[in-house]
Amino acid sequence: RSIPDLAEEVIENMNAALAADEQKVWTGFMSDRSGLYIPGFHVKAHLKDLANILQKTLTIKALKSKLADRVFVLEDNLPMNVKEPSGYWEHPMHIMTMQGPRSALKRNDYVLKPMLECTLKVLDDGVITETILRSILEFGSIKGFGAERGLGNGRYQFTLTAMVRPSSP
Repeated sequence: RSIPDLAEEVIENMNAALAADEQKVWTGFMSDRSGLYIPGFHVKAHLKDLANILQKTLTIKALKSKLADRVFVLEDNLPMNVKEPSGYWEHPMHIMTMQGPRSALKRNDYVLKPMLECTLKVLDDGVITETILRSILEFGSIKGFGAERGLGNGRYQFTLTAMVRPSSP
């Protein structure tokens, strides 16, 4: 074979390898017989993330760990009261890896206006007050919950009806 033929074969093989290397990423919801749900630990992780960002603003050192030790989501799963996602959104994503640039097609399922309800138990030691919890949730309602928050997805409204505190031993 000639050098140009070998070069063309190498380029074809490289292009095939790159095409085969394209990844697909899918962000969806958990589901059971009742329908879609959000795991309770996702809410706790969301609150910890928000507390970490707000600790300087609220002037509370180590707010994330204080919240982690004092605020508990009682439900294991938070039902969304729908059987299937409302739809999905796909878009390409590009990342740099140790092997060089890679492309992927990312798919995000979404649910329009889900209604979630959860119970937070808060240790009654005066560290996480209702005012602090409201500030954290207010910020979270703007930052968003779930995938693609940077694009404005996952914004929510919340109602804090009462602070539920564990009873004393």
